[in-house]
Amino acid sequence: MDLSKMLAGLLVLATLTLFGQKAGYWGRPPPPSPVVAARPAPAVVAAPPAPAVVAAPAPLPAPVPALAPVQLPAPAPAPAPTEAPTEAPVQVMEPIDILPDDAGREDTFAICTACHNTALIRRSAFSQERWDEVLDWMVEKQGMPVLEAETRASILGYLARNFAPRASPRGRNPFATD
Repeated sequence: MDLSKMLAGLLVLATLTLFGQKAGYWGRPPPPSPVVAARPAPAVVAAPPAPAVVAAPAPLPAPVPALAPVQLPAPAPAPAPTEAPTEAPVQVMEPIDILPDDAGREDTFAICTACHNTALIRRSAFSQERWDEVLDWMVEKQGMPVLEAETRASILGYLARNFAPRASPRGRNPFATD
């Protein structure tokens, strides 16, 4: 058989198969079978009617005695506060030691962990300019309070020194779009 005829046949078969599946022809329920001539039903002999049984009415239940209302005790008065309530200590889920020890660590930990954990910081690697943009974005879009200039400079310097872009341990990524 000629190779071109064989390829043409495979192409036609594949096309019909794909279009048939896409159009939903495969997997449809089979069409109803043609109507077969009805056979006469067998004769049914009627049975004599059953005698009617009349049941006696059920006796009425005995009347339920009325329940006496229940008296609940009065609620006890709330105790008067003896001293001013103390604030619960803030429980930090991760230690500050998880961040590198450097100037600005305390400010960074205090401000950043108010909204997210340090994993978000530790896996980021940005330049100082990009960290500055991230801080602006957090103020504008995420509702972070505007930081004082000194605090912002401390955090920005800490992030730029300790979470700067890293070189790949295997060298340059050939797929990066630098």
